[in-house]
Amino acid sequence: MNDDDKQKFREVLKDVLSDDRTSLTDFEAVVNALWDKRIRTKGALRDVSEQELEDCGLHALASVIQNRLRGAHPDAGPEEPAMRTYTVRHGGSKHDFVKEANLSWVKLMQLIDKHWVLLGTTEYHVFHQDQPLTEGRWTELLRRIKDTAPLTLRVKTIGKPFSMYTTQDELELGSIAETHLHVKLLDAGSPCVNNQLFPELQVADDFIIEGVPFCQRISALVMQLKGSASAMVGVLGSKAASQRDFISPVLTLSLLLAREKGSHNDRLRLAVDYTLVGKRAWGPVEYVLLYRTLGVMVTEARHYDPSQAWAQVYMQLSSLRDALLRSLTHLTGKADKKRSHYEAHELQHMPTYAVVATATDYRLLVYTPPGLSGNHAALLASSPQLLPLVTPQTGLTAAVRSLVCKLAGIMCRQVEAIKRVMQSVGLPDAPGVLADIRPGEDNDLRQQQLDAARDHEDSENEGEEMD
Repeated sequence: MNDDDKQKFREVLKDVLSDDRTSLTDFEAVVNALWDKRIRTKGALRDVSEQELEDCGLHALASVIQNRLRGAHPDAGPEEPAMRTYTVRHGGSKHDFVKEANLSWVKLMQLIDKHWVLLGTTEYHVFHQDQPLTEGRWTELLRRIKDTAPLTLRVKTIGKPFSMYTTQDELELGSIAETHLHVKLLDAGSPCVNNQLFPELQVADDFIIEGVPFCQRISALVMQLKGSASAMVGVLGSKAASQRDFISPVLTLSLLLAREKGSHNDRLRLAVDYTLVGKRAWGPVEYVLLYRTLGVMVTEARHYDPSQAWAQVYMQLSSLRDALLRSLTHLTGKADKKRSHYEAHELQHMPTYAVVATATDYRLLVYTPPGLSGNHAALLASSPQLLPLVTPQTGLTAAVRSLVCKLAGIMCRQVEAIKRVMQSVGLPDAPGVLADIRPGEDNDLRQQQLDAARDHEDSENEGEEMD
């Protein structure tokens, strides 16, 4: 090293050591700082020997710096990777992830899934500057930008809230059923009718439900419904919320009967306005039947003809099974977000029931997956189960009794089906395996739902962005 090179190096070293963050004893800080200035020192230090460095007064630093310039120090650990800030936005929220500059696509998805509970269960697209990303595009993007340059991304869910599935078009209904339930509908977008699938539970009049004979329970329910119909104006034309005054007592008695008949005790409960999240749809459902913590049946309250709500009910059925599969795979440690509920072997032999109701008209539905139905799944419904509340007749008691026994019947069958599934995946129906729901517990995701509703990709519009 000639005198000019030594002087140049001394100046660089003096500049580095003048930084408050370094000192003569902070070897690694000095080395890092010198290495960051490699453009200024490269010409002078390309082939500098340890002896020449020592001649400059570095001594202990000489060996470290020399090895840093020519390669990794044999005793040093792996070099820290370059870091980058990834700002991810979803709806009105955002989060900064500070991770390695070459973050993999899979790791990015895992970070997003973990931070947003809703996104951990739904499908979504990731955008950079309004361009959707794939794993290949992500790799290319990282290759093009500077190692430490920050990145801003936006996430948009695929799908939409239940309330936005309102179509009554036959072709669109058929498409929804086939895409999300793997069902081919034959009857103008509506399920085929098969009343034999919804038999009544056989219940004697003197059967005791919580200390009261069944016949007295039915009489009290009929009186309550008549009184409400007499006091309330426009039962048929009222809002969906008002229908609950008539639907809730019917479902409540049906649940109590199912508990007694099936010996399910308090493990079987109804959750009102239960937040249900599927892969392509989400939102609150009027009633969800819970067995312990598992949602197993949906009930939708309407203030108009139930057949006009098929699109929403199809998506609720699909989402219920998505959520059930997610719960089961989480409990067994075999979570896989990519599988469809109708492809999952865990649910291949489990039917799922649903109810769509107004104050006076109940439709019972059953979805059977391909494992029970052959190559395609099937969706079948009952004929209208009518309650003559507007002009009460002598047949009201018989109609209420029949409806309660049918509803209790599908509740019992639904619980037996989920218990068989639990057994098949090695989950015994025992305390500690599935905790019981406690009063006041909630799985509220409302804010994230609102974010997703404002910022989503419409799955029924081939992924085109909606305002």
